[in-house]
Amino acid sequence: MKKITFLFVFAFIANLIMGSTAFGQILQRGSSTNGTSTNTSLLINKPTGVVSGDVMIVNIAQRNNGANAPTLAGWLPIASGAIDGGTTMGALLYKVAGGSEPASYTFTLGSGANNNEGTIVAFSGVDVSGPTPFDVAPGSLSVSNISGTTATATGIITATANAAVIMFAQADNNQSMGTWSTTSPVTLTELYEDQYNPGGSNDLTVGAASEIKATAGATGNGTMTVGGSVRWGAMLIALKPMPPPPPTVTINPPALSISTILVGGTLPLTTTRSANGTWSGGNGNFTYTWSSTGPSVVSFTSNPNTIAGTSSSTTASNFTVAGTYTIKCTVSEDGGGLTVISSTKTVNVLASAPTAANLWATSSDGERVSSFVVSNGTYFAGPTNIFDPFPSTTQTTAALGRNDKPSAALGHFYWLPNDGTNGVVNVYASTSTGTSITLIGTLDVNGASNNALGFVRLGMGPDGTGWILAGDGTTLYLAKFMSNGVNPVTIIVEDAAVGLVNGLVSTFVNGDICVSGSGNIFALANNGSGVTQIFTGAPNGSSTILTKTFDLIDNNGAAFTGTVNGVAFDLLGSIYLSTGAGLYFIDQNTVNGPAGTVGCFLVSAVTGLQDLASNVFPSQSTLPVKLGTFIVTKQGNNAVIDWTTLTEANTDHFEIERSFDGVNYTTAGTKRAVGNSASETIYQYIDPITTSSKIIYYRLKTVDIDAKNSLSKIVPLRLNGIKVNNFTVFPNPFTNDLKVQISSDKETNIFVRISNSLGQQVVSRNVMLQSGENIVVLNSELASLKSGMYLLELVTEEGKMTQKIIKR
Repeated sequence: MKKITFLFVFAFIANLIMGSTAFGQILQRGSSTNGTSTNTSLLINKPTGVVSGDVMIVNIAQRNNGANAPTLAGWLPIASGAIDGGTTMGALLYKVAGGSEPASYTFTLGSGANNNEGTIVAFSGVDVSGPTPFDVAPGSLSVSNISGTTATATGIITATANAAVIMFAQADNNQSMGTWSTTSPVTLTELYEDQYNPGGSNDLTVGAASEIKATAGATGNGTMTVGGSVRWGAMLIALKPMPPPPPTVTINPPALSISTILVGGTLPLTTTRSANGTWSGGNGNFTYTWSSTGPSVVSFTSNPNTIAGTSSSTTASNFTVAGTYTIKCTVSEDGGGLTVISSTKTVNVLASAPTAANLWATSSDGERVSSFVVSNGTYFAGPTNIFDPFPSTTQTTAALGRNDKPSAALGHFYWLPNDGTNGVVNVYASTSTGTSITLIGTLDVNGASNNALGFVRLGMGPDGTGWILAGDGTTLYLAKFMSNGVNPVTIIVEDAAVGLVNGLVSTFVNGDICVSGSGNIFALANNGSGVTQIFTGAPNGSSTILTKTFDLIDNNGAAFTGTVNGVAFDLLGSIYLSTGAGLYFIDQNTVNGPAGTVGCFLVSAVTGLQDLASNVFPSQSTLPVKLGTFIVTKQGNNAVIDWTTLTEANTDHFEIERSFDGVNYTTAGTKRAVGNSASETIYQYIDPITTSSKIIYYRLKTVDIDAKNSLSKIVPLRLNGIKVNNFTVFPNPFTNDLKVQISSDKETNIFVRISNSLGQQVVSRNVMLQSGENIVVLNSELASLKSGMYLLELVTEEGKMTQKIIKR
């Protein structure tokens, strides 16, 4: 007996060479499982690793079966047929795995059955949204009652590219099977071959082989050679692959990040479309067309540009007038294919370059204090060395602060050495030019404990207060002092055990803190192993609590990795980070991306940076204002706009904006905000529909008490031809099972996706909805999920609907 685990490697590589995506690749799940018996039932274990949505196919050969094919509740017949003059039967059944499958299956055989054998093989990546998982309706089982050394299965005609063509065979003898083939895709790779030889009589063999058929069309007959003369049964089937996701077009530098350049400057821009397999209907040539709006005309080189590759690079030039420009790229497949428009890219054009330093860092691995000149995430100069904070020793700096006392230009530097032995913190100060270096205060932060402080960071507040956040791996301490130039200060403990919400003290290995104009602390925490988070909260004596507000991701949506050392505000309320790789920028306009995340973008690649500091204290950073869901549905003659905020800080109100052309927006109404909240807040606005337009576009403007504002994503409401118009998730929070009740006007195909707090997809299922109410059950997919918050998305032809879900 032999088993071969088949991973469709050849077809996978072939598809990559052809530029196809692996999204719809059908793969064998685990190894096949075999069972034998000498009575009227047959037990076979479930293949390992099977999850909900996988397709299992059982291949059974049974002796003296009478006239009855095998059965088992939940398993559907594919085909069966009599072999060897009726004394042997071959049969195939299938089952789409649900959320809770047993460890084994017991099939009922014919009343006279004895000496039976069967094998189950499972497949992932199959489109199970339709009535069946088959790409073409299965035919009948070919059988032979005359002994021979070649089994032949009737050919089929596949309808979908990258379908998995599988040949199953049964034999009335324990002979080896091999050399499986069709005309297309030619050679089939054996999945399994199981032989049963009970005492040398009434022996049986079952086997299967498969391959991906890259293009739709006829397979030709399937053939399989046998090691000896046998009577056989054989059949070809085809499984349908899951469809690829909708095509996308992205811009680099990322569309979410605002780029800043000078008048007369040029900005290199690259647009990239998703892989070839997600486009269809054209001739494979793609035209990239750039356009812009703003105070003057922007010309683009090579525009439009028609190429056959996957990306197009263009240079935006002749920014002759200062102001803000909006740029987008439209990609069309020639010959009647799809047209996809990228997200818009914002470019700020400055009349002249800033020259004054506005960001400071401990550079040269903490041996120098240096300055940077940056503007809205764009690098202009630095690091420029100012002074050595420890000129007479090799001591390095762990934390840096800068205040605006007595003025922004003449503010003082404050820093901490890179130690923390026995919990002792030393604070040094100097003038803005690095003179009069003085030890101004000392405090044993953790008192009687002798634990070393692995995390000691400093941030200056708008009133001149210096805040120190220190941690020893188990406890976070918050201390403070009132700065007074280079004069001595008294350092006191504000809270000897800072509370954390949705976070761990062990994450505070690297990081920093900065303070907003309202006195809120922004704490950046990094564990050195790929977890980077921002916590926010206001000092509150011994009851200080910091709440995790965001997980940081890079511009590709992956977890932000590396050693994160410093954080500082700019005047607009956005944040700069320093890491071992360089200076990064968190644009305040990117905070409403994937749930619970914020994107970081490289400003300048420079090594040796440690802590960061600035002497600006924005009255309100938009970072604490985090949208949860934003959904628009049609109910009767009204558009119902529902949204949630997960956190709020100094939010004044929301403006609901609508557009009938997707370009020009007007205010449909306003909603007063709670203002400050660390928990989820639910809002709703009802907008009467009085237009004959087919689509209404909605977006949400969040306005703070200082009039700063930010815009949400745009959600279209289709008034004609709506298919999916409402859904409910229950229970929420959930433990193991989650049900999604979806209302659909028509039969349609949708994607159900779940993403974690980093924006990483953890569950994906293709679902075919019927007209009316549908219940989609998710259970086995959720078993491996850790407790926490996730985002559930329904992706339809009309757009995307989201709902926050929580696993206990």
